[in-house]
Amino acid sequence: MRPLLFLLAFVSILAIARRADACPCCDPCSKYDYLMKQPPPEALADQYVAERAAPMSGHPKRAEVMKILTGVRFVASVKGVRKLRIVDAANVPTTIDHADAARTEIVHDLVAKHGHFWVTIGGMVYTVEPCTDGRKHASTCLIQVPAP
Repeated sequence: MRPLLFLLAFVSILAIARRADACPCCDPCSKYDYLMKQPPPEALADQYVAERAAPMSGHPKRAEVMKILTGVRFVASVKGVRKLRIVDAANVPTTIDHADAARTEIVHDLVAKHGHFWVTIGGMVYTVEPCTDGRKHASTCLIQVPAP
């Protein structure tokens, strides 16, 4: 009686269980093609200026520069490019406000090189430099470093 009950349970499990959605052996698999068809990353501008005045001191320390970068939004020098929000990789918040539709980039490296701070944003290298904004206030700019 027990083997019959076991056989009945085994047959019912086989009947109920569905075939897995795995790719067939030795054939091309199109299961994950949708991952390859993602849109290209949006372009970055050559220069960004802090949205509100954010002046740097004469000889800033790394912590001061990171505080400036993460404390303001940056506006592109050309039209059609979204604002830029920078987040420190050491202090990523659990939630980010997307109400302003700014592009969010996490900064992993901020390096002092040749008297300027260099930061990598979206695979592009920028220098962090003092500048003036459109209202002639002292501010901070991100200027793209040309590729060698």
